[in-house]
Amino acid sequence: MIGEYVTCISNMVGESFGYGYKYLTIGKKYKIEDVDNDTKEYQLINDIGDHSFFLIKNFKTTQELREEALNKLGI
Repeated sequence: MIGEYVTCISNMVGESFGYGYKYLTIGKKYKIEDVDNDTKEYQLINDIGDHSFFLIKNFKTTQELREEALNKLGI
């Protein structure tokens, strides 16, 4: 998992907080630097070059995106 790329699908912190991560771009690919399985977060380099932790649920792997596209095509 570390070293793989994930695509940002949401920059929301959480429904109850009502705000998003400031330095993530939806649709942009980010390289996984580390994974914190306890908090379910990826460490990525954000849009301003900082190493930060973000919720895993805000990203999809290339495999997940591919599977979604194939399902939409009925394959």
